[in-house]
This record gives sequence, structure tokens and C-alpha cells, in this order.
Amino acid sequence: MKFEWKDEFSVGIKQIDEQHKTLISISNKFHNFLLDGKGASVIADVVKFLDMYVKIHFKTEETFMEQFGYPHTDEHKKEHAELVSFVDKLKTIVINGDVGQDDAIKLNIKLFQWYINHIGTSDKKLGNFLHDKPLKVVVIDKEIIDK
Repeated sequence: MKFEWKDEFSVGIKQIDEQHKTLISISNKFHNFLLDGKGASVIADVVKFLDMYVKIHFKTEETFMEQFGYPHTDEHKKEHAELVSFVDKLKTIVINGDVGQDDAIKLNIKLFQWYINHIGTSDKKLGNFLHDKPLKVVVIDKEIIDK
């Protein structure tokens, strides 16, 4: 499934919105490969991107949550952990060389669901909470990415 960025998905925090737009762009490129029957051939690259993305993006959001005492931090982090677990399972499949077109389709569906359920709901709540806070850009240590 292809996804288009709409202003209604904006959380109103530039750094988070830009990260979301990057995820959508990569996901849409992946979707095009799927349509051409080549999803399995690029899934390793997409999983590698997602592995890095979740570390950076989730650290960004979680830093803001902790900094300002977001009341739904635990449930939000739980959603993050679920996607990290999904990505970790895909990494294992890719490493074992067992990846197929079904895995690519499952990933595409999972990303689409993530946009609707997480970005469209949970991240919007976070954005509403943060909208009047004195935010500064979150800088991510290289150590976090290398984990």
C-alpha cells in the first residue's frame, strides 16, 4: 500500500514531521518495488534503513516525552518496542536468507498500519502535548545508531 503525506498527519514538530516524511518516502519506493514483484530483492536495504530509523526517530520522540513529562510515555514506548521487535524479526529472516515476497508484503502492510495507527493517532497526541513546549532539536549520539 502506498501512502501520501498529508498535513493532517503533521504532529506540528518539525523534526518529527521530517522524520515521518523520510519514512514515507522510503516506504513508497519500497511499495513500487513490490508492485514490480521485486520487493524481496530490496527488503534487506529497507530493513537496514528501518533499523537505523527506529533508533533515531524513537530516541527523538522519547527524549521529548521524558523532557516534558508526557503522560502517555509508557504506552507510546510500548508501541515503539513492538515495531522494533518486528524489525528485529525481519533482520533475522534477512540474515538467514529466508526472505521472500510474502515478507515484503507483510512489511508493506505493517508500515501502512503504522502510519494510520501510530503516526495518525499516538504521534498526533504527542504533538498536541508538545505544541507549546520550548523544544530544541534532539541530537542523536552515534552510539545509539551503532547499537
